[in-house]
Amino acid sequence: MRTYYFGAVAAAAILSMASHGYAVVRHDDAFETSNGNPAGPSNWFAKFGSNASGIAIGPNHILTTRHQGGGVGTSINFPSGPNAGTYTVTSQTLIGDANTDLRVLTINNGSSLAYASLYTGTTVGQTALLGGFGPQRTTPNYVNGSNQLVGYGLTNTPGNGNSLLFGQNRIDSTATGSSPWTSTPLLVADFDGPESFPTGIAPAATNKVDYEAVLAEGDSGGGWFIDVAGTPRLVGLSHGAALNRVNDGVVGPYSGAGTPAFFFGNTIAAVDLTSFTGQINAAIPEPTSLAVLGLGFITALRRRR
Repeated sequence: MRTYYFGAVAAAAILSMASHGYAVVRHDDAFETSNGNPAGPSNWFAKFGSNASGIAIGPNHILTTRHQGGGVGTSINFPSGPNAGTYTVTSQTLIGDANTDLRVLTINNGSSLAYASLYTGTTVGQTALLGGFGPQRTTPNYVNGSNQLVGYGLTNTPGNGNSLLFGQNRIDSTATGSSPWTSTPLLVADFDGPESFPTGIAPAATNKVDYEAVLAEGDSGGGWFIDVAGTPRLVGLSHGAALNRVNDGVVGPYSGAGTPAFFFGNTIAAVDLTSFTGQINAAIPEPTSLAVLGLGFITALRRRR
């Protein structure tokens, strides 16, 4: 196996995802019983920069990561739903210290956003719903000269502008970010293979979840949600990914050339928001801080194919 390292998260390596790149990537429907797209809280997702995201966390507040850049004066767009429109960042509050990849942005919308509530329970072992904007999966990738499926190719450009795709993954562990994000606690997951393969393909991994998904560059700031009694609660924001791949001769995106590709075994990470509930709450004036108590709401769930 050949591994490309980007900083360090425990034994794996994580690269903070840039402001452009690829979106949530899932298995081919042909290999899954959980095909199609899971419904997700699309109303809360805003586009920040080219593909990166922010999540509405109060009537006029957006929660996002720091590493994707942009600040006061930056435009944020909600593509659809009750929050639809383009707004301007008027101020920002940095959460944690200088090495924490998290901030709250205030926008000029007149305090009218539908917004998420924060999750405060256990994280490891939970299945998270995650979403992002950007290009989509194309053809499967196989080990050269064999029928061993190892991952998927990706389109080079966003497939549908404002489109948003959801998937799921299991939170396997926690870790701490690499420089400069050494004060950033992370939720860590990996991309397991599909549950079935065409004739002649080796058996798949057995620890995947329905709609198993991986993240890539461009998904920064996208939300990870855990279901609580039928309501998705925000537990993390997409922070980075590491590329673990077989020696198949396919040139991938991190080597700077060739067809973009993602592979089974990739590690992904989100900023663990449960460590910052109090600070996020304090950055959002009353009554919006009540989001932490679960008073955020969903006005619609959208299913995308």
